[in-house]
Amino acid sequence: MTYIVQFRTLLEDYQSGFLREFVTVDKISPKLADVVVSDFVLGRKVDVFANDGWWVGRIASKIGETEYLVHFDNTNLDIIYSFANIRVHQDWDAANDVWMHTRN
Repeated sequence: MTYIVQFRTLLEDYQSGFLREFVTVDKISPKLADVVVSDFVLGRKVDVFANDGWWVGRIASKIGETEYLVHFDNTNLDIIYSFANIRVHQDWDAANDVWMHTRN
């Protein structure tokens, strides 16, 4: 079975509307589970909200009280983000129908 998914945070290439994609049911998961943290530890796998989407990285260091340096393996970049734009990375386990958060 195929569904059309419309993203509220991503626009089409020509900025004419929200991005829509055709996806199969195995690519659809429920809303991400909330994982409350007060701090991120060095090396923790995280998602960062930037450029209209969530990107996977790792905490490289803490900068001040509310900012973190995040390293992205795929681009080899280190970028500073506010705590408010970072969340614990989670993977969807379709076999067990649950979100799994990784320790590293």
